[in-house]
Amino acid sequence: MQERKEILLMVSTLAGGGAEKVAALLSKGLSSYYDVYICLNKKKIVYEYDGNLCSFELNSPRNIINRLFNLSKRYFGLRKIKKDLKRLSASISFTENTNAVNILTHRRNQKTIVTVHSTISLFNKLRQKYKIITKLYNLPGITVVAVSQGVKKDLIENFGVFPRKIKVIYNPISISDIRRKSNENLGKYEQIFSYPTFINVGRLVYQKAQWHLLRIFKELKRSFPNFKLILIGEGKLKGLLVNLAEELGLKTYLQNGDNFSPEYDVFFLGFQKNPYKFIRNSRLFISTSIHEGFPMVLLESLACGTAVVHSDCKSGPREILAPDMSIHESVNKPLLAKYGILMPLLNGKILSSNDPLTEGEEIWVSFIAELLKNEKIILEYKEKAYYRARDFDINVIAKKWINLIED
Repeated sequence: MQERKEILLMVSTLAGGGAEKVAALLSKGLSSYYDVYICLNKKKIVYEYDGNLCSFELNSPRNIINRLFNLSKRYFGLRKIKKDLKRLSASISFTENTNAVNILTHRRNQKTIVTVHSTISLFNKLRQKYKIITKLYNLPGITVVAVSQGVKKDLIENFGVFPRKIKVIYNPISISDIRRKSNENLGKYEQIFSYPTFINVGRLVYQKAQWHLLRIFKELKRSFPNFKLILIGEGKLKGLLVNLAEELGLKTYLQNGDNFSPEYDVFFLGFQKNPYKFIRNSRLFISTSIHEGFPMVLLESLACGTAVVHSDCKSGPREILAPDMSIHESVNKPLLAKYGILMPLLNGKILSSNDPLTEGEEIWVSFIAELLKNEKIILEYKEKAYYRARDFDINVIAKKWINLIED
Protein backbone atom coordinates (compact mmCIF):
# COMPACT_ATOMS: atom_id res chain seq x y z
CA MET A 1 0.00 0.00 0.00
CA GLN A 2 1.39 3.39 -1.02
CA GLU A 3 2.21 5.71 1.87
CA ARG A 4 0.29 8.97 2.07
CA LYS A 5 1.99 12.18 1.07
CA GLU A 6 2.76 14.82 3.67
CA ILE A 7 1.58 18.46 3.69
CA LEU A 8 3.13 21.21 5.79
CA LEU A 9 0.99 24.20 6.80
CA MET A 10 2.76 27.31 8.14
CA VAL A 11 0.95 30.03 10.09
CA SER A 12 1.78 32.33 13.00
CA THR A 13 -0.82 30.89 15.40
CA LEU A 14 -4.15 29.05 15.29
CA ALA A 15 -5.97 31.98 16.86
CA GLY A 16 -7.00 35.46 15.77
CA GLY A 17 -7.54 36.42 12.15
CA GLY A 18 -9.00 35.00 8.97
CA ALA A 19 -5.75 33.51 7.63
CA GLU A 20 -5.31 31.53 10.84
CA LYS A 21 -8.89 30.28 10.70
CA VAL A 22 -8.41 29.21 7.07
CA ALA A 23 -5.22 27.30 7.94
CA ALA A 24 -7.01 25.43 10.73
CA LEU A 25 -9.98 24.56 8.54
CA LEU A 26 -7.78 23.51 5.64
CA SER A 27 -5.87 21.17 7.95
CA LYS A 28 -9.17 19.39 8.58
CA GLY A 29 -10.15 19.40 4.92
CA LEU A 30 -6.83 17.95 3.74
CA SER A 31 -6.30 15.43 6.54
CA SER A 32 -8.46 12.86 4.76
CA TYR A 33 -6.00 12.86 1.86
CA TYR A 34 -2.60 13.71 3.38
CA ASP A 35 -0.61 13.48 6.60
CA VAL A 36 -0.83 17.09 7.76
CA TYR A 37 1.85 18.90 9.76
CA ILE A 38 1.25 22.41 11.15
CA CYS A 39 4.14 24.69 12.05
CA LEU A 40 3.37 27.70 14.31
CA ASN A 41 5.44 30.68 15.41
CA LYS A 42 3.69 30.48 18.80
CA LYS A 43 1.57 27.71 20.25
CA LYS A 44 -1.57 29.80 20.62
CA ILE A 45 -4.62 27.78 19.64
CA VAL A 46 -8.30 28.72 19.47
CA TYR A 47 -9.42 27.06 16.24
CA GLU A 48 -9.97 23.32 15.88
CA TYR A 49 -7.44 21.58 13.64
CA ASP A 50 -6.25 18.16 12.45
CA GLY A 51 -2.64 17.10 12.14
CA ASN A 52 0.71 17.07 13.89
CA LEU A 53 1.77 20.30 15.58
CA CYS A 54 5.16 21.94 16.03
CA SER A 55 5.94 25.41 17.39
CA PHE A 56 9.03 27.65 17.30
CA GLU A 57 7.90 29.75 20.33
CA LEU A 58 9.54 32.92 19.02
CA ASN A 59 10.49 35.95 21.14
CA SER A 60 8.45 39.14 20.94
CA PRO A 61 10.03 41.16 18.07
CA ARG A 62 10.74 44.27 20.17
CA ASN A 63 14.12 45.06 18.60
CA ILE A 64 16.35 44.15 15.67
CA ILE A 65 18.20 41.49 17.67
CA ASN A 66 14.97 39.63 18.48
CA ARG A 67 13.84 39.91 14.88
CA LEU A 68 17.10 38.45 13.57
CA PHE A 69 16.95 35.69 16.20
CA ASN A 70 13.38 34.83 15.21
CA LEU A 71 14.23 34.77 11.51
CA SER A 72 17.23 32.52 12.13
CA LYS A 73 15.24 30.15 14.37
CA ARG A 74 12.41 29.86 11.83
CA TYR A 75 14.74 29.49 8.86
CA PHE A 76 16.93 26.72 10.26
CA GLY A 77 14.02 25.04 12.04
CA LEU A 78 11.84 24.99 8.96
CA ARG A 79 14.67 23.84 6.72
CA LYS A 80 15.22 20.86 9.02
CA ILE A 81 11.50 20.04 9.12
CA LYS A 82 11.26 20.06 5.32
CA LYS A 83 14.35 17.86 5.08
CA ASP A 84 13.10 15.36 7.69
CA LEU A 85 9.64 14.94 6.12
CA LYS A 86 10.57 12.39 3.46
CA ARG A 87 7.13 12.32 1.80
CA LEU A 88 6.53 16.08 1.87
CA SER A 89 4.57 17.07 -1.21
CA ALA A 90 3.85 20.75 -0.52
CA SER A 91 4.46 23.45 2.09
CA ILE A 92 1.71 26.06 2.30
CA SER A 93 2.09 29.36 4.20
CA PHE A 94 -0.68 31.76 5.19
CA THR A 95 0.81 35.10 6.32
CA GLU A 96 3.41 37.48 4.88
CA ASN A 97 6.14 36.54 7.36
CA THR A 98 5.60 32.81 7.00
CA ASN A 99 5.44 33.27 3.21
CA ALA A 100 8.95 34.74 3.20
CA VAL A 101 10.46 31.91 5.28
CA ASN A 102 8.57 29.31 3.24
CA ILE A 103 10.15 30.64 0.06
CA LEU A 104 13.65 30.95 1.58
CA THR A 105 13.52 27.27 2.57
CA HIS A 106 12.14 26.10 -0.79
CA ARG A 107 13.31 22.63 -1.90
CA ARG A 108 13.27 21.63 -5.55
CA ASN A 109 11.45 18.34 -5.03
CA GLN A 110 8.65 19.95 -2.98
CA LYS A 111 5.96 22.46 -3.89
CA THR A 112 6.12 25.84 -2.18
CA ILE A 113 2.75 27.62 -2.05
CA VAL A 114 2.21 31.03 -0.47
CA THR A 115 -1.24 32.50 0.16
CA VAL A 116 -2.27 36.17 0.13
CA HIS A 117 -5.38 37.18 2.08
CA SER A 118 -5.50 40.98 1.75
CA THR A 119 -5.30 43.81 -0.75
CA ILE A 120 -2.04 44.88 0.85
CA SER A 121 -1.64 48.02 -1.29
CA LEU A 122 -4.35 49.60 0.87
CA PHE A 123 -2.22 49.21 4.04
CA ASN A 124 0.21 52.11 3.69
CA LYS A 125 2.38 51.05 6.63
CA LEU A 126 2.91 47.56 5.19
CA ARG A 127 3.22 48.46 1.53
CA GLN A 128 7.01 49.00 1.38
CA LYS A 129 7.75 45.96 3.54
CA TYR A 130 5.41 43.86 1.40
CA LYS A 131 7.07 44.98 -1.83
CA ILE A 132 10.28 43.33 -0.63
CA ILE A 133 8.49 40.07 0.19
CA THR A 134 6.47 39.97 -3.05
CA LYS A 135 9.66 40.14 -5.11
CA LEU A 136 10.25 36.59 -3.88
CA TYR A 137 6.90 35.46 -5.32
CA ASN A 138 8.26 35.54 -8.87
CA LEU A 139 11.08 33.10 -8.09
CA PRO A 140 11.00 29.73 -9.90
CA GLY A 141 9.05 26.99 -8.15
CA ILE A 142 6.81 29.33 -6.15
CA THR A 143 3.02 29.27 -6.53
CA VAL A 144 0.90 32.12 -5.19
CA VAL A 145 -2.71 31.54 -4.08
CA ALA A 146 -4.84 34.68 -3.90
CA VAL A 147 -8.08 34.38 -1.94
CA SER A 148 -10.04 36.51 -4.41
CA GLN A 149 -9.82 37.95 -7.91
CA GLY A 150 -9.48 41.37 -6.29
CA VAL A 151 -6.39 40.25 -4.35
CA LYS A 152 -4.93 38.78 -7.54
CA LYS A 153 -5.50 42.07 -9.35
CA ASP A 154 -3.76 43.93 -6.52
CA LEU A 155 -0.73 41.62 -6.64
CA ILE A 156 -0.35 42.10 -10.39
CA GLU A 157 -0.98 45.83 -10.63
CA ASN A 158 0.70 47.07 -7.44
CA PHE A 159 3.42 44.53 -6.74
CA GLY A 160 4.42 43.20 -10.15
CA VAL A 161 3.67 39.53 -9.45
CA PHE A 162 3.49 37.58 -12.71
CA PRO A 163 -0.13 36.63 -13.54
CA ARG A 164 0.91 33.08 -14.45
CA LYS A 165 2.21 32.57 -10.91
CA ILE A 166 -1.17 33.26 -9.28
CA LYS A 167 -4.07 30.89 -8.71
CA VAL A 168 -7.33 32.03 -7.11
CA ILE A 169 -8.81 29.72 -4.49
CA TYR A 170 -11.52 31.19 -2.28
CA ASN A 171 -11.40 30.71 1.48
CA PRO A 172 -13.43 27.79 2.83
CA ILE A 173 -16.04 27.56 5.56
CA SER A 174 -17.45 24.51 7.29
CA ILE A 175 -21.20 24.78 6.77
CA SER A 176 -21.95 21.79 9.00
CA ASP A 177 -20.02 23.32 11.93
CA ILE A 178 -21.56 26.77 11.42
CA ARG A 179 -25.10 25.44 11.20
CA ARG A 180 -24.62 23.29 14.31
CA LYS A 181 -23.14 26.14 16.35
CA SER A 182 -25.75 28.62 15.10
CA ASN A 183 -28.42 26.59 16.91
CA GLU A 184 -26.71 26.74 20.31
CA ASN A 185 -28.41 28.44 23.23
CA LEU A 186 -28.00 32.21 23.50
CA GLY A 187 -28.31 32.24 27.27
CA LYS A 188 -29.15 35.66 28.71
CA TYR A 189 -28.58 37.29 25.31
CA GLU A 190 -31.69 35.60 23.94
CA GLN A 191 -33.65 38.53 25.37
CA ILE A 192 -32.06 40.88 22.82
CA PHE A 193 -33.70 39.01 19.98
CA SER A 194 -37.20 39.69 21.19
CA TYR A 195 -36.45 42.90 19.27
CA PRO A 196 -35.41 43.17 15.58
CA THR A 197 -31.63 43.21 15.48
CA PHE A 198 -28.72 44.24 13.23
CA ILE A 199 -25.34 42.59 13.71
CA ASN A 200 -21.75 43.36 12.79
CA VAL A 201 -18.93 40.89 13.47
CA GLY A 202 -15.31 41.91 13.03
CA ARG A 203 -12.30 43.54 14.60
CA LEU A 204 -12.94 47.04 15.92
CA VAL A 205 -10.32 48.64 13.69
CA TYR A 206 -10.17 51.35 11.05
CA GLN A 207 -10.60 48.89 8.15
CA LYS A 208 -14.07 47.86 9.40
CA ALA A 209 -15.28 51.49 9.82
CA GLN A 210 -17.93 50.71 12.44
CA TRP A 211 -18.24 54.43 13.31
CA HIS A 212 -20.23 54.78 10.06
CA LEU A 213 -22.49 51.94 11.19
CA LEU A 214 -23.17 53.58 14.56
CA ARG A 215 -24.06 56.90 12.91
CA ILE A 216 -26.33 55.16 10.39
CA PHE A 217 -27.98 53.13 13.16
CA LYS A 218 -28.64 56.25 15.23
CA GLU A 219 -30.50 57.82 12.31
CA LEU A 220 -32.49 54.63 11.65
CA LYS A 221 -33.59 54.58 15.29
CA ARG A 222 -35.68 57.67 14.62
CA SER A 223 -38.01 55.58 12.42
CA PHE A 224 -37.37 52.16 13.99
CA PRO A 225 -36.97 52.79 17.74
CA ASN A 226 -37.19 49.11 18.71
CA PHE A 227 -34.16 48.00 16.68
CA LYS A 228 -30.97 46.84 18.38
CA LEU A 229 -27.36 46.73 17.16
CA ILE A 230 -24.88 44.04 18.19
CA LEU A 231 -21.14 44.44 17.61
CA ILE A 232 -19.00 41.35 18.14
CA GLY A 233 -15.23 41.76 18.18
CA GLU A 234 -12.33 43.52 19.87
CA GLY A 235 -9.82 46.05 18.58
CA LYS A 236 -7.96 49.28 19.18
CA LEU A 237 -10.93 51.46 18.15
CA LYS A 238 -13.21 49.98 20.80
CA GLY A 239 -12.90 52.97 23.13
CA LEU A 240 -13.59 55.42 20.30
CA LEU A 241 -16.63 53.46 19.16
CA VAL A 242 -18.09 53.09 22.66
CA ASN A 243 -17.67 56.82 23.27
CA LEU A 244 -19.26 57.62 19.89
CA ALA A 245 -22.27 55.41 20.66
CA GLU A 246 -22.79 57.14 24.00
CA GLU A 247 -22.31 60.62 22.50
CA LEU A 248 -24.94 59.76 19.88
CA GLY A 249 -27.37 59.18 22.73
CA LEU A 250 -27.46 55.40 22.25
CA LYS A 251 -27.81 53.40 25.44
CA THR A 252 -24.67 51.26 25.28
CA TYR A 253 -23.96 47.88 26.89
CA LEU A 254 -20.40 46.60 27.41
CA GLN A 255 -19.87 42.89 28.02
CA ASN A 256 -18.59 42.30 31.56
CA GLY A 257 -19.38 45.91 32.34
CA ASP A 258 -22.90 47.06 33.08
CA ASN A 259 -25.67 44.82 34.36
CA PHE A 260 -27.22 43.22 31.30
CA SER A 261 -30.65 44.29 30.08
CA PRO A 262 -32.29 43.95 26.64
CA GLU A 263 -33.33 47.59 26.94
CA TYR A 264 -29.96 48.84 25.64
CA ASP A 265 -29.66 50.10 22.06
CA VAL A 266 -26.11 48.95 21.23
CA PHE A 267 -24.41 45.83 22.59
CA PHE A 268 -20.61 45.54 22.49
CA LEU A 269 -20.23 41.82 23.18
CA GLY A 270 -16.47 41.52 22.62
CA PHE A 271 -14.92 38.33 21.27
CA GLN A 272 -17.38 35.46 21.04
CA LYS A 273 -16.12 31.94 20.39
CA ASN A 274 -19.46 31.22 18.73
CA PRO A 275 -20.72 34.29 16.85
CA TYR A 276 -22.97 32.18 14.62
CA LYS A 277 -25.82 31.87 17.12
CA PHE A 278 -25.99 35.67 17.19
CA ILE A 279 -25.81 36.01 13.40
CA ARG A 280 -28.55 33.43 12.76
CA ASN A 281 -31.00 35.27 15.00
CA SER A 282 -30.35 38.74 13.52
CA ARG A 283 -32.54 40.45 10.93
CA LEU A 284 -29.55 41.72 8.90
CA PHE A 285 -25.79 41.36 8.92
CA ILE A 286 -24.40 44.81 8.05
CA SER A 287 -20.80 45.68 7.20
CA THR A 288 -19.45 49.16 6.41
CA SER A 289 -15.90 47.90 5.74
CA ILE A 290 -13.58 50.15 3.75
CA HIS A 291 -11.63 47.20 2.36
CA GLU A 292 -11.38 43.43 2.74
CA GLY A 293 -9.38 40.58 1.29
CA PHE A 294 -12.06 37.91 1.35
CA PRO A 295 -14.49 38.50 4.23
CA MET A 296 -14.96 35.21 6.05
CA VAL A 297 -17.74 36.56 8.26
CA LEU A 298 -19.75 37.41 5.14
CA LEU A 299 -19.61 33.75 4.06
CA GLU A 300 -20.41 32.64 7.61
CA SER A 301 -23.45 34.93 7.69
CA LEU A 302 -24.71 33.40 4.45
CA ALA A 303 -24.20 29.94 5.93
CA CYS A 304 -26.32 31.01 8.92
CA GLY A 305 -29.12 31.95 6.50
CA THR A 306 -28.93 35.67 7.35
CA ALA A 307 -29.55 38.41 4.79
CA VAL A 308 -26.45 40.54 4.14
CA VAL A 309 -25.91 44.25 3.51
CA HIS A 310 -22.24 44.92 2.69
CA SER A 311 -20.19 47.80 1.35
CA ASP A 312 -18.86 47.25 -2.17
CA CYS A 313 -15.28 47.46 -0.95
CA LYS A 314 -12.05 45.97 -2.22
CA SER A 315 -12.08 43.03 -2.40
CA GLY A 316 -14.32 40.02 -1.99
CA PRO A 317 -17.92 41.11 -1.24
CA ARG A 318 -18.78 41.67 -4.89
CA GLU A 319 -17.32 38.28 -5.89
CA ILE A 320 -19.45 36.59 -3.23
CA LEU A 321 -22.73 38.48 -3.56
CA ALA A 322 -22.65 39.43 -7.26
CA PRO A 323 -20.48 36.77 -8.94
CA ASP A 324 -21.57 37.83 -12.43
CA MET A 325 -20.18 41.36 -11.98
CA SER A 326 -16.70 42.25 -13.18
CA ILE A 327 -14.07 42.96 -10.52
CA HIS A 328 -13.40 46.19 -12.42
CA GLU A 329 -16.92 47.46 -11.69
CA SER A 330 -18.17 49.15 -8.54
CA VAL A 331 -21.58 50.28 -7.37
CA ASN A 332 -22.45 53.95 -6.79
CA LYS A 333 -25.97 53.24 -5.55
CA PRO A 334 -27.57 50.37 -3.59
CA LEU A 335 -27.65 47.17 -5.63
CA LEU A 336 -29.95 44.22 -5.02
CA ALA A 337 -27.34 41.71 -6.13
CA LYS A 338 -27.87 38.00 -6.71
CA TYR A 339 -27.08 36.83 -3.17
CA GLY A 340 -27.11 39.97 -1.04
CA ILE A 341 -27.15 43.75 -1.07
CA LEU A 342 -24.11 45.78 -2.14
CA MET A 343 -23.88 49.36 -0.93
CA PRO A 344 -21.73 52.29 -2.11
CA LEU A 345 -18.39 52.56 -0.33
CA LEU A 346 -18.35 55.15 2.48
CA ASN A 347 -15.62 57.78 2.66
CA GLY A 348 -13.67 56.23 5.54
CA LYS A 349 -13.19 59.49 7.43
CA ILE A 350 -13.57 59.02 11.19
CA LEU A 351 -16.48 61.22 12.22
CA SER A 352 -17.82 62.42 15.56
CA SER A 353 -21.37 62.61 16.89
CA ASN A 354 -21.48 66.30 15.96
CA ASP A 355 -20.65 65.80 12.28
CA PRO A 356 -23.67 65.80 9.95
CA LEU A 357 -24.37 62.63 8.02
CA THR A 358 -22.30 62.34 4.87
CA GLU A 359 -24.03 61.91 1.52
CA GLY A 360 -23.01 58.25 1.55
CA GLU A 361 -24.39 57.67 5.04
CA GLU A 362 -27.67 59.28 4.03
CA ILE A 363 -27.92 56.84 1.09
CA TRP A 364 -27.39 53.92 3.49
CA VAL A 365 -30.00 55.21 5.94
CA SER A 366 -32.59 55.82 3.23
CA PHE A 367 -32.10 52.43 1.58
CA ILE A 368 -32.06 50.35 4.78
CA ALA A 369 -35.19 52.14 5.99
CA GLU A 370 -36.99 51.16 2.78
CA LEU A 371 -35.60 47.62 2.98
CA LEU A 372 -36.99 47.17 6.49
CA LYS A 373 -40.44 48.00 5.17
CA ASN A 374 -40.16 45.20 2.58
CA GLU A 375 -39.90 41.93 4.47
CA LYS A 376 -40.29 39.97 1.23
CA ILE A 377 -36.86 41.07 -0.04
CA ILE A 378 -35.19 40.17 3.25
CA LEU A 379 -36.83 36.72 3.23
CA GLU A 380 -35.73 36.13 -0.37
CA TYR A 381 -32.11 36.86 0.56
CA LYS A 382 -32.33 34.64 3.62
CA GLU A 383 -33.41 31.78 1.35
CA LYS A 384 -30.63 32.45 -1.18
CA ALA A 385 -27.92 32.81 1.48
CA TYR A 386 -27.43 29.13 2.29
CA TYR A 387 -27.32 28.09 -1.37
CA ARG A 388 -24.52 30.56 -2.08
CA ALA A 389 -22.60 29.48 1.03
CA ARG A 390 -22.44 25.90 -0.26
CA ASP A 391 -20.07 27.03 -3.04
CA PHE A 392 -17.46 27.74 -0.35
CA ASP A 393 -17.85 24.67 1.84
CA ILE A 394 -14.58 23.03 2.86
CA ASN A 395 -15.49 19.88 0.91
CA VAL A 396 -15.64 21.96 -2.29
CA ILE A 397 -12.59 24.14 -1.60
CA ALA A 398 -10.39 21.24 -0.40
CA LYS A 399 -10.74 19.61 -3.83
CA LYS A 400 -9.37 22.77 -5.45
CA TRP A 401 -6.36 22.64 -3.14
CA ILE A 402 -5.80 18.97 -3.89
CA ASN A 403 -5.89 19.70 -7.62
CA LEU A 404 -3.28 22.42 -7.13
CA ILE A 405 -1.03 20.22 -5.00
CA GLU A 406 -1.25 17.26 -7.37
CA ASP A 407 -0.96 19.29 -10.61
